[in-house]
Amino acid sequence: MGEGRHDGLAVPGRVILAHEPPFRLGGMMVHPPTRQVEIGSRKETLEPRVMQVLVALARAGGAIVTRDELIETCWDGRVVGDDSINRVLSRIRRGAADLGGGAFVVETIARVGYRLIVPAEGIDQLPAAGPHLRDRPEANR
Repeated sequence: MGEGRHDGLAVPGRVILAHEPPFRLGGMMVHPPTRQVEIGSRKETLEPRVMQVLVALARAGGAIVTRDELIETCWDGRVVGDDSINRVLSRIRRGAADLGGGAFVVETIARVGYRLIVPAEGIDQLPAAGPHLRDRPEANR
């Protein structure tokens, strides 16, 4: 009976790193189960929460992800302060600049949320966790 239900999130479902497939983000390869990102011969291991938020943003395929959606998918709905979310987003941005070499940018949409902007190569092999926003008919209007 509950199979057709949608949780209302642009990015449905919790981010469980062990079950997320590797994907390419611009020129960067992302391996969620091992929390590693690599570009060329450079590799870095991210903190678990940082990787979860990166996966949630990548799942959205360029759509905006709200703070509430990040809390629901990455913090299991726990009460989280703005400082925690800001620290994780700052770490992702720093990694994009240091390691990513412009592979992606996290854009802040004031009072709305965040979105991942990726160059023309885009996001390849998106993590699967229910329908992506771009796969929903109402997103194509």
